[in-house]
Amino acid sequence: MRRLIIAVVALALAALASSAVAAPKVTGSIKIHGPTSIALGKKYHETVVGHISNVHRAYFIQMYEQTPAGRPCAKREEKEGKRSSAHGQGGEFIMHKSFRQVFHYKAASPGKHRFCVYVARFFNNNLDTHTIARASLKISYH
Repeated sequence: MRRLIIAVVALALAALASSAVAAPKVTGSIKIHGPTSIALGKKYHETVVGHISNVHRAYFIQMYEQTPAGRPCAKREEKEGKRSSAHGQGGEFIMHKSFRQVFHYKAASPGKHRFCVYVARFFNNNLDTHTIARASLKISYH
């Protein structure tokens, strides 16, 4: 009887391991479009477009603005969010494989600014994320 239980547990663990390995890797791409030189006081918008290989309720777009433009965008969304010069600009959850979001701004402070946009997935009740794709755009207010 003990051998039978051990065999059943071993088969269950093997099945679980093979299903975890078989899970598809999620890939994505993202681009940000908009003006790169804006007069102070002028309203403008930045458009984010992209594609993701699989849709899940936890995938989201997150935009940050570095004021002033500092180091290049971090490789991971949660690292960018911890920078003192990076200000979260919001975002939304991705509902379709192809997506588009428009962010509206007004040029308020002179100098160079950098926009960093990420496609990421929430883990552990939003305390950790996994970055799937990223893009950046450096602009100047004058």
